[in-house]
Amino acid sequence: MRPSTAGVKMPLCQANTIARKWHMAMAVTPEETNCAAALLAFGWGNPGDLNRKEELVNFMVFAGYIKDEERARLSL
Repeated sequence: MRPSTAGVKMPLCQANTIARKWHMAMAVTPEETNCAAALLAFGWGNPGDLNRKEELVNFMVFAGYIKDEERARLSL
């Protein structure tokens, strides 16, 4: 299954959950995901192109990857 067949963009974590929970094969391309963290993790974009720096900063801090927002901004 592909998110584009349903006419949606999907975060990669939701595609993984669908695959695990319902035993469905999932494939996601950069155009089919709307998760900036996943795009960066797979090398499919950079923060400037995505224009979502604050979203990435919040993700890194709340997920526990980086201690505070200032350090997260510096890492971008």
